[in-house]
Amino acid sequence: MIKRLALLAFLAAPSLAYGQAAPIRPNHILPQYSTVTAANSNAGAPRAMLRMAAPPASGSYAALWPPGSLRKDTRVPSLYADGTAGTLEQIGRMADGSVQQQDANKPQGYVQPDTSGNVTLPVIGSTSNAPATADGTATPRTLAARFSDTHNLADYGAALDGSGNDLNKIQTIYNALSDGAVVHVPVWSKWNGSITTPDLNKHITWIMDGALPGDYTPPPGDGDLSIYNGGASYHLERKDTYTKGFRFPAYFTYWNDNSGYQGPPANWMQYAAVSISSISGPSSTGNTSPISITHNSYGQNPSTSYDVGINLNVNKYGQNSVWGIVDNIGDVSGKSPGFAASWNEFDLRANGYDIKPWDKTYGTPQAGHRSVFYVAGSHQSVSGWQSNWTMTAFSYAKGSTTAPQLVDVLAMDGVHYVWYVVESGKSGVNNPGFPVPSKFNATISGTTMTVSSIYSGTIHVGDYVTGAHPVTPIQITGQASGTTGGVGVYTLASGTNSDQDEALEAAAHVTDGTGVWEYGEELNQSISSLVFFTGNPGDAVDTLVGAKAGITLGNAAVDTSLMAFQKNSAVVRGAAGQPIDLSGDGTLADANQHTMDYDSGAFRYKVSGSTVFAVRDDGSVQLLTKTRAQILSVPAPSEGMSVYDLDDHAQVTYRCPPGSACAWYPVQYGSPLSN
Repeated sequence: MIKRLALLAFLAAPSLAYGQAAPIRPNHILPQYSTVTAANSNAGAPRAMLRMAAPPASGSYAALWPPGSLRKDTRVPSLYADGTAGTLEQIGRMADGSVQQQDANKPQGYVQPDTSGNVTLPVIGSTSNAPATADGTATPRTLAARFSDTHNLADYGAALDGSGNDLNKIQTIYNALSDGAVVHVPVWSKWNGSITTPDLNKHITWIMDGALPGDYTPPPGDGDLSIYNGGASYHLERKDTYTKGFRFPAYFTYWNDNSGYQGPPANWMQYAAVSISSISGPSSTGNTSPISITHNSYGQNPSTSYDVGINLNVNKYGQNSVWGIVDNIGDVSGKSPGFAASWNEFDLRANGYDIKPWDKTYGTPQAGHRSVFYVAGSHQSVSGWQSNWTMTAFSYAKGSTTAPQLVDVLAMDGVHYVWYVVESGKSGVNNPGFPVPSKFNATISGTTMTVSSIYSGTIHVGDYVTGAHPVTPIQITGQASGTTGGVGVYTLASGTNSDQDEALEAAAHVTDGTGVWEYGEELNQSISSLVFFTGNPGDAVDTLVGAKAGITLGNAAVDTSLMAFQKNSAVVRGAAGQPIDLSGDGTLADANQHTMDYDSGAFRYKVSGSTVFAVRDDGSVQLLTKTRAQILSVPAPSEGMSVYDLDDHAQVTYRCPPGSACAWYPVQYGSPLSN
């Protein structure tokens, strides 16, 4: 009996459905207890489970009053889990308020988990305050708190049915959103993305599980970001009309501050913020690209708005090798190339003249308004020295992004030089005076620097040597031998290696107030080459620069007429024996019929490979030489032609004197020259 009472007590424990207690009700009126209630002659009568009526005087047996005179206050030892006793009345009340098994997953019942302990059927009523813990976490949060992490238009009452009333509702929801809010739009939405009155100071991110209806539908808002599923691809869109403050639709950053990575030649991998790849399979057709970029420009402000298809900026603050663009095409097919097998293509399609032939500037070298390949090579602008200037030195520490602070200095030699801060501080009231750096050729091996020649200036002990090597300037600690401040052997504070007879410079540090400057380089830049071709021995290039038939050249293939030339500069420079062809007609058969070259100490003009005219290094002129028979067989000679006759050892000229027939006439010589 005690065991059954304990079981009743367990079943009678208050029921909880997501933390909510079911209301107490009299279980004895339920159908399953109908036989019991009928026997007690009180069917349907609400009462306590234990009827505490007094036994009749006759002593006959009364219902629910078994022998032993049990009463409602009869105590049951160890009734509760903590070992305390309880009464039969307490048992009755708990049993009468318990939830029945038939009430599983029903109103006023309880939630019954499946065999895996998961609740699979919907729960009626609010579960907002029900706590939940995400996998792998320890802190539970209510469902209301979790759902409030993101905004959803449907949660705020938007019908998203595309109606006009709903647009007004969405406008009201939009007005209440804070700047930077992220709003989700469900996949079933029919909203067209219209925000009637966008806030110019507000930027919302709309995440749509579906796409906006229609073709080329503008994204929501003004300056907002829209991310939506366009079917088989995701779209990021943003439209700026009057919004204040530009923001990139997408921003990727990768920060490499790992000194353990390897670079060339052991590793050519690029550690990039974005890696995009595509594959064109063996059975593929059509055009495949990892990136396709299109910019459509409808603006009408040519002098103030520059639209750029790809804008690439690379800023060099340290001494890493920096490449603006690396474009590698690798043909590993092992087969002969077909049409357009490996190309780098730059197209420009337009109409009409760029510089009109009747323009006053036509024919002068200029970039014009259209340029397929425009190269600008200008030195970096650097500020001049300022007093009481906060000076910040470049930091080599991990995580640092401090840019070198530069200053433009006009030195005593009339040259502008760049110096940078090497010790932070504040500049003084007056310009401290910056020295002219010495320039020389030297070889550094370890802590020894051997100077082979001085270009300008004097080297001083205490100066800091700089150049391509060493990467970080090194102080000169002494001179071991040679001319003081000139050619000789010097010692350095730390070891490194340089190229043989490398061009180096040196200057002392300059203390300025509480900061220190270190010499960098000249302000004006030079560029070794604009276009440079290289390859492995045995490789060939058929045409370095060519043009298709039918293209008209308006000015010149190369025009350097406005450039300033240094002493040893040249428009075109070739090696001895390399010809300039003046007879090309686009075919290899007629190539080099008329050429000019320099070889064997003479500038030569050749026809079909034979020299017809030469100017030697001493300035003497050599005519075409022929035998008498060859001269007389020249077809259709013209008056004034001159040839040297090898038979008569004389120069002959084709003349047509008045009254005489045209013929070859030898030059009449006088006495030979003598000292």
